[in-house]
Amino acid sequence: MNYTFKDFIRCINHLMPETWERNRWSYITYIAFLTQYDISRRLIFKKAVKYIHNGELISKTSFYIGEFLVIQSKDIEEIEHEEIFGEYSIPRSVEERIKTIIDRYRNYKGWQISLEIRRMLNLTLEKWIDYRGMDVDEYLYLERYKLRHKEI
Repeated sequence: MNYTFKDFIRCINHLMPETWERNRWSYITYIAFLTQYDISRRLIFKKAVKYIHNGELISKTSFYIGEFLVIQSKDIEEIEHEEIFGEYSIPRSVEERIKTIIDRYRNYKGWQISLEIRRMLNLTLEKWIDYRGMDVDEYLYLERYKLRHKEI
């Protein structure tokens, strides 16, 4: 099934309409990022899983270390308010991944998710300053995360 980035965002909004009442774009961006990546750090090993569907990113967008937010997406910044509402068509496996992330982070506030993402990425203030504007995949590579793709 072919779907668009707007379908992906509409699915998030449909499954968790209260995101619009929160800090809108930052919250949606964080949920989209956490749906796209599963990142873990242990004492020695740093791993990241990047989810794909039919060879494409499940979120249909790429993420970068942001200027104002920890993580940003150019595509999210270009969506108009009314575009996140409406019908969507998305594969069941992608929708299930979104549901899993929403269930995990539903009670978090935007700043709490931001802290969690910074912890996952080990993104200190110094690193944030050095890496602002950098694609997340490049950051993961430079920080020696083992990145693998997982088809869903």
